Amino acid sequence: MILVDSGVFIAALSTKDTHHAAAKEILQDIAGGVWGAGLVPEYAFVEVVNFLVRKGGLPPAIAFARKLLGSRDMAIVPCFPAFPAALSAFLNQHGSSLTFADAALVALARLGGVKHVATFDGEFRAVPGLRVVSGPERAS
Repeated sequence: MILVDSGVFIAALSTKDTHHAAAKEILQDIAGGVWGAGLVPEYAFVEVVNFLVRKGGLPPAIAFARKLLGSRDMAIVPCFPAFPAALSAFLNQHGSSLTFADAALVALARLGGVKHVATFDGEFRAVPGLRVVSGPERAS
């Protein structure tokens, strides 16, 4: 088994990255069984998905997430108990473009019955059941 850092995926996805060729070789070696299964800590997953959202928007980030989840050579290692709920909120969002970290906030709100989120990110306004607090207010 081998742990895979976010930088390997980002370099493999970025043709201009100085480590692009090496990253692609590492991923090919993992796919070929040289190292055994690739283990991706969820935090590395989050970094790659957020990188892709910033660089290309939501569709490539979701495509990467689905590809990684369907991989026979890689496994995501949960580090945060609400990760499955956060992943579901990210993959199944409609009418918003939440990053994975933002989707984790949505998942935590839903799991904990929280109705308010303090944020300046307007994407949260499209999430049913959440009320955005973006300035001094009093809880109702």
